[in-house]
Amino acid sequence: MKYRAAIVIFAGAAAAAMVLMAVWLAAPYFASDPLELLAAEPPSRRYFDAAGVWVHSESAPGWRWRFDVPLARVSPEARQVMLAAEDIDFYRHGGVDYPAVLRAAAQNLLHGKIVSGASTITMQLAGLSLERKRGSFTRKFVQAARARKLELLYSKDRIFGEYLNRIPFGGQLYGIEAASLFYFGRPAAELNTAEASLLCGLPQKPNFYRPDRHLDRARLRQKRVLGLLSRHGVLTMEEAGRLYDMKYLRFRNFKLPPQFMELARPDENTHFFQVETRLTPAAGDIQTRLDSELQAQLLILLRRRASAAGCRDAAAAVVENTTGRLIALVGTLDFARAGDGEVNAALAVRSAGSTLKPFIYAAALDAGFITPLSPLDDAPVDYGGYAPGNFDGIYRGRVSAQEALSYSLNTPAVRLLARLGEKRMTDTLKRFGLCGSVASSNGLALALGSAGYRLTDLVCAYCRLFSGQGGGVSHSASLAVAQMLRSRPLAGTAFPAAWKTGTSNNGCDAWCFAGTPEYTLGVWLGNKSGERVHNLTGAGAAAPAAGEIVELLYSRRPFPAWPPASDFLVEELLCAASGLAPGTNCVKRVAGPALRGLPPARCRQCGVKVEPIRIIEPGPGMYMAGASGFVELALAASRPVKWLIDGKMAGEKTSYRFAPGRHRVTAIPEAPAEPVWIEFGVTPAAAIKSTLD
Repeated sequence: MKYRAAIVIFAGAAAAAMVLMAVWLAAPYFASDPLELLAAEPPSRRYFDAAGVWVHSESAPGWRWRFDVPLARVSPEARQVMLAAEDIDFYRHGGVDYPAVLRAAAQNLLHGKIVSGASTITMQLAGLSLERKRGSFTRKFVQAARARKLELLYSKDRIFGEYLNRIPFGGQLYGIEAASLFYFGRPAAELNTAEASLLCGLPQKPNFYRPDRHLDRARLRQKRVLGLLSRHGVLTMEEAGRLYDMKYLRFRNFKLPPQFMELARPDENTHFFQVETRLTPAAGDIQTRLDSELQAQLLILLRRRASAAGCRDAAAAVVENTTGRLIALVGTLDFARAGDGEVNAALAVRSAGSTLKPFIYAAALDAGFITPLSPLDDAPVDYGGYAPGNFDGIYRGRVSAQEALSYSLNTPAVRLLARLGEKRMTDTLKRFGLCGSVASSNGLALALGSAGYRLTDLVCAYCRLFSGQGGGVSHSASLAVAQMLRSRPLAGTAFPAAWKTGTSNNGCDAWCFAGTPEYTLGVWLGNKSGERVHNLTGAGAAAPAAGEIVELLYSRRPFPAWPPASDFLVEELLCAASGLAPGTNCVKRVAGPALRGLPPARCRQCGVKVEPIRIIEPGPGMYMAGASGFVELALAASRPVKWLIDGKMAGEKTSYRFAPGRHRVTAIPEAPAEPVWIEFGVTPAAAIKSTLD
């Protein structure tokens, strides 16, 4: 019976052992791939300027700092030390070091407590994919199974490289590259044996040994690592002692102020602000087009200009015309300033002033309404109570379109916008990427900057305009506007830059946008708080700053030639009175420039007796609203007009529903003539009924 029981026990134990062995052998095939799980944790980002210089870094989620590098970019000394400190047999085992497991078990039994572990580098990497809970047998089994899974799927070098990129080194530092940069101010590729002996001892207890807080503990751990190197024959005892006595720590912080980098994030780019992903094996590295030297010069220049203008803040952006990529951006003059120092003014929505006028002229050119030298009226206007004047209060009478734009005259721009219609204009602006706050509520005030935009949005739009990339209008119309904006010299430079200024009505914002054949730039000056600045104007403050930037761009090389006028203009016979294609009644005709491929509209003014228009319907008086609360009135005038109702464009409507209240209806004729208007009121039906009672 005893023998039979022993056989049963032995057979049961053997069967159990076979089951365990089968489970152990099969476990890797059912285990998850740790690297797939760890891939969900992105590394930190490093940004490099156009010259390949590292200029900024951005922490990974959870404020972690981790910079992935291929194994070849970790110094041989650091690799050798890490293997000696953590897993000398790494290249000889299959993920689990069975002799080490037995040795550790014996030592732990002998001392009655855990004094030695047997986790290999592969097991430690697998452990990073598990929850942080430690000590359970199940967790250890899963960790070992995943380690063997790694060995089945990946090479030893790949496993070692992933391990070096992910292990903790104290605080928020993960991976040997981040630790080397923080503790020694140099990449892992440059680590020597002395530095590596301190660094590679930290992963055993990262926060306990972190040298920036517990240097004595870290040094004690370093001595043990050097002892292991001596024991494994890597170093002699004398060499180990000499390395231990070296002084080399130099802590640094690689978190720098953002500025440019806020727009360099690949997942947040808009318009032309694109970056090129760095084509290296290092994940998270971003190659930008940033010109670091220009960036530093812009900051100095803007600080000086803001001080001279009496304001606290300024911003500037420069883009390449051919690629549309940002090469410099300053959004704040003092990142450390309390309150709004970290606010990027280049991303703030501000009143655009007159900066939208070039797009109105481009749309008018594109529609054939004008040519570059078409005569326009600079005289008082009044559209339903909206009667803007010129900035200087002076009216110049008949001026060319080029002169009206280059001198930023208000009344010709408002007249052009009224003729184009607000919907047509807002659609054009949106095609230029200027969505901003453009809405029907802006009305004709859109021409003078009632809408708000970001500096970066406007620079993008001007880049398209100056480079002839269109978007909103034809290539010819874009280049024609750029030529019109070169007719006057830009303050601060002798180079023939195209430029346009803008000033908000309350004196809070001064703008200037300038273009060359290669670059487009924008400058803003003011206060982030919106506080008014006395005598702040685009011409007086922003334009000279833009001129200086143009000088910086071409301080070391010649200014390139603009596209010849023949690329976008042709000489045609035009009506001398309107600058448009001559009609049958146009007596005086002159040769003048017209857009290539876009013939101007035919003149309808000559030979036509211009009579004052009058509004036939509705007439002045009081109207009673119907049951719906509105009254619908017919709209009619003595000749074709567009309607402006309570200051908003209504186009060529023939009827309109009016709510109770006072209303003003303006008729705007197609041919040149002053608009006319009438006022009337609409009374609710209930009010009329009460008076009858």
